[in-house]
Amino acid sequence: METESSLLSFLLQGGPVMYILFALSFLSVAISISKIIQFSKLELWDRKIIERAVSLIQKNKFDEASYHLTTSRNPAARVLECILDVCLAKQLSEKDAEVAVSNVASVEITAAQSWLRGLLTIGQMSPLLGLLGTVLGMISAFMRIETAGAAVNPALLAGGIWEALLTTAAGLTIAIPTMAIYSFLDGTVDKLKLYIKDVASRVLLQFSDSTRINLNADDEVFA
Repeated sequence: METESSLLSFLLQGGPVMYILFALSFLSVAISISKIIQFSKLELWDRKIIERAVSLIQKNKFDEASYHLTTSRNPAARVLECILDVCLAKQLSEKDAEVAVSNVASVEITAAQSWLRGLLTIGQMSPLLGLLGTVLGMISAFMRIETAGAAVNPALLAGGIWEALLTTAAGLTIAIPTMAIYSFLDGTVDKLKLYIKDVASRVLLQFSDSTRINLNADDEVFA
């Protein structure tokens, strides 16, 4: 406990900006853990059920495929369910069918993307806040040196500089892992978008004579 207390006291010498950086670090960890748990629950890394359902659809076993899709939490399953409903019911116009499928895809992708922009913002802001803390610390250090006048010594100057540099180090320490996690999570969402387009295209080939739903009709969903 004494060592932890000493480390905390040491870090807090970086000034008021360090408090903001501490808050951002906790927020970054919270978002990262939350997103990883969310992606795990959504089975983004498990496509076995989806592939099984697609295979059944291609064999015209729609009821069995629909059952498999209901057991999957993967967003692609919701899109395929919508495609099956639209194509089998044949009660919507081509345009309305496109809108319905695109809306489902948009909702699922938006849910997967939630809070990722927050992670990106933390990763971008942390180094800048660290630099701001360093600048403020350097100003404070030189003000102390000016006050000391003729009594100034190298130790006073060095002490002021290392205290100021603490925030830069803290900002980079937060930013580097945050951006790494953001890149991983954002890449996972990009793969999800491509996968949804891929499985949707494969399923739509099965209904090519009865409908011509085009997921590219709303490119913003997959941008």
